[in-house]
Amino acid sequence: MHELEVLLSRLKMEHLSYHVESLLEQAAKKELNYREFLCMALQQEWNGRHQRGMESRLKQARLPWVKTLEQFDFTFQP
Repeated sequence: MHELEVLLSRLKMEHLSYHVESLLEQAAKKELNYREFLCMALQQEWNGRHQRGMESRLKQARLPWVKTLEQFDFTFQP
């Protein structure tokens, strides 16, 4: 497994490298074929990159606070 982790690191697939063990276990349990496993693995990497990108952009935006719909004052009308 060490070789796979090295290759994933070289390819800059940190998210997949972190989750590869659990993905392999899931694939074995679900008896996924190679194509299904590859799709699931790449989806995991994309999700991680997307999440990190959103967090980075929110941090760069320097928004003062996060508001939820429950906190929004709908009675205020300018």
